[in-house]
Amino acid sequence: TQEIEETVRLPDGSVRHQFARKGAMIASDGSLYLIGSTTDITELKQREAELSEARQRAVLADRAKSEFLANM
Repeated sequence: TQEIEETVRLPDGSVRHQFARKGAMIASDGSLYLIGSTTDITELKQREAELSEARQRAVLADRAKSEFLANM
């Protein structure tokens, strides 16, 4: 089984993020089957990016506050 995150560009130019789980199965008759599932995680990725940006802003604000207080 393989688990991967993929970025897909759609025909309209938009970008979607997906989590895919893929694997192979061999049936009792020897036939090979590929199985998998895909989940759209675009909103999750957007929220993660927003959280990262908010953390960075908080770090910069804390640094500015510390520098301001050090100069008082």
